[in-house]
Amino acid sequence: MPSHIDFMPDSSVVFVSLQGTGQVVAIDLRTMLVLWTAPSGKAPAGIMVQNGQVLVANMGADDVAVMDPKDGRVTRRIRTGKGAHTLFRSLDRKTVWVTNRLDLYSVVVLDAKTLEQIRRYQLPGGPDDLEFTSDGQVWFTMRFFHKIAVLDPSTGNHSTIDVGRSPHGIFFNRRTTLSPVN
Repeated sequence: MPSHIDFMPDSSVVFVSLQGTGQVVAIDLRTMLVLWTAPSGKAPAGIMVQNGQVLVANMGADDVAVMDPKDGRVTRRIRTGKGAHTLFRSLDRKTVWVTNRLDLYSVVVLDAKTLEQIRRYQLPGGPDDLEFTSDGQVWFTMRFFHKIAVLDPSTGNHSTIDVGRSPHGIFFNRRTTLSPVN
C-alpha cells in the first residue's frame, strides 16, 4: 500500500512509505532495484528527505521517524502527536511542518536543522495537507470538517472556507506571469 514518496536531491533514489506494512522502501531509479526495505513505525504516511536524512510521519506511532537513507535504520524518533500524517517544508526552508490528524488536531513546526519543536498550532477538523502562500499564510485542508483553514502563523489565528467533503490535497501556482503561447 504505497502512500507518499520523496526523492534524493539528485533524483537517484525514491523513498516510498508503505502504509499497510509499517515499512519504507528505497528504490534506485538508475537501476530500478530495491536498495532496502525497513520498518519505520506503524502506518507510515508522509515522507521527506531533509538534511541527508529520511523523515517519515507514522500515523499509528504518533511520531516522525528519522531514517538513515543508506540502510533505512531508524536513528531517532520525534514525538509530534497522535495521527502524525504529513510533512511539509516551509518556503524559506527553515522549518518542517507536521500535521497530526488526531492529536486534538494539531500541527507541529520543527526547526529544519535540529528537528526540535518550535511551535504547535491547534486546528480543528483533522489537518491533512497544507500549502504556503508568498504572503506568509498557511492554508490547510481540514479533512474531517469539509473546510480549508487559512492560518496566520504569527498570531495562530485562522479563518475557514467551506469546500465540501473530505478535502485532501491543496496546491497554489506561484507563477506570477504566464509565458506567451506560440
